[in-house]
Amino acid sequence: MKIKPGLLLVFVSLAGSLFAQQVKTVNVDKDESGNQPFMFTVSGVPFSPTKYTRVVEGSPYFSPEWMMGSVMMKNYGTSKDIFLRLDLLGNNIEYIDNSGQQLIANNPITRVWLTDSSTGELFSFAQASSISAKNVPDGWYQVLTGGTRILYKKIYKEMLETRPYGSAIFEQRILTTYEYYLHTDSTFLRIKKLKDLAEMLPGKKKELEAFIRENKLYGKEDTDYTGVLEYYRSLTKEQ
Repeated sequence: MKIKPGLLLVFVSLAGSLFAQQVKTVNVDKDESGNQPFMFTVSGVPFSPTKYTRVVEGSPYFSPEWMMGSVMMKNYGTSKDIFLRLDLLGNNIEYIDNSGQQLIANNPITRVWLTDSSTGELFSFAQASSISAKNVPDGWYQVLTGGTRILYKKIYKEMLETRPYGSAIFEQRILTTYEYYLHTDSTFLRIKKLKDLAEMLPGKKKELEAFIRENKLYGKEDTDYTGVLEYYRSLTKEQ
């Protein structure tokens, strides 16, 4: 089989191991779309199709569908037009390589952008290590706003296992919960309640509380949080 230029496959067999371990390194100097160098190193099984087969409710992914997206890698720049899935339970990024194989990225990726093909909506995510603040819990954060004060949404996935009566097989259910954070300068604060955001934004507490009350915002939607911040910006002319 002829190996494409720039594509290196390395298989390492560890003697004495109970299971064989594969290490695949993909090094593409430049893809057809002219992106920056794109290199992933994947340890272990590249992708297990049976990983979540016992899930009967919920999803470990931000979206279970493959989405066209881009990634920013530390020291490697940005690569575009890649089919991606963000596994928020396993804290992994899955992608499809040029040969159509599903793999798990193991490079230090700091940003991910995903596009919904049906609506065109763009979703932006930042790795905790890329957020310039102290004590940021590990994981991926959805970026809801830009500017001086940035709103983040942390999507938590929790797996519960139960065994139906008379069955020898456990079923898995994945619960999804959310937390919101405000990043200002070097501070990264959790917004426990929407009214807390009114206190975190200086100088306009009364106006923001009135805005929340008059618009009947309860902090159940992303737009409740982004709406308060946008209103604050309209009052202060802050970008």
